[in-house]
Amino acid sequence: MLSITCKTGIRAVLFLATRLKTGDKYSIQEIASGVEGNEHTLGKLLQMLVKKGVISSSKGPSGGFFMTPDQVKAPVLQVVLALDGDELFTACGLGLPHCSAAKPCPLHYAYAKVRDQLEHIFRTNSIEAISKDISKGAAFLS
Repeated sequence: MLSITCKTGIRAVLFLATRLKTGDKYSIQEIASGVEGNEHTLGKLLQMLVKKGVISSSKGPSGGFFMTPDQVKAPVLQVVLALDGDELFTACGLGLPHCSAAKPCPLHYAYAKVRDQLEHIFRTNSIEAISKDISKGAAFLS
């Protein structure tokens, strides 16, 4: 499962991606309002996303958070890896530390299949592609 932080981060990235064409920069408060997120938590995760290069920011009176055309082309997987790491795609479904194909847990093969499918979804869907459904009104952030 994705952490609450990661889910909020994906929503924030999609919020920024849908506003790429305006060239505007957005404050933590504006993003929090747009994605129904906690400002304090959102501020921390936005800084993590900037540090990992997923989004950009600028300081000053006209500063804020934004995305570049190259950043929106990245797969959603980049957001997940920046905020949650790769554990979702590598960990045992039962949380066993030594689960593997050589020594599988009772759910190993079924869970590995679903886990791999989820990684495929995040790897093959770009931020841009998903944000287009929001811009068209075919999908919603809140």
